[in-house]
Amino acid sequence: MYVRVHDVHLVHNVQQPHLSHAPMYSVEITNRADKEFNKLGAEAQQRVLEAMKALARDPIPEGAKQLSGNPMPDEDDDVFFRIRVGDYRVIYTIEEERLLVLVVRVRHRRDAYR
Repeated sequence: MYVRVHDVHLVHNVQQPHLSHAPMYSVEITNRADKEFNKLGAEAQQRVLEAMKALARDPIPEGAKQLSGNPMPDEDDDVFFRIRVGDYRVIYTIEEERLLVLVVRVRHRRDAYR
């Protein structure tokens, strides 16, 4: 339907810390978010990619906020979160039963919630 795995699929190869027994999540990105990601400059892409990879280890990192609105009106009951990456926002949802973080938007902060 909407999922296209981007370079974020490399997250599966990220080494877990030896002391942590937390499960690793897969990180996938929607076609829409992929298009937004590809419009970023190279430096911003690198920072955003690292932030998305980090979501595999900790899907709700320090500083993440749960959104009160719904940036994806066609997704009725999903709970969305956002992380800040400089001037950009990565908006995503978590599917606990599948251990999946699904990135739905990657936008500049001035446009992220429109």
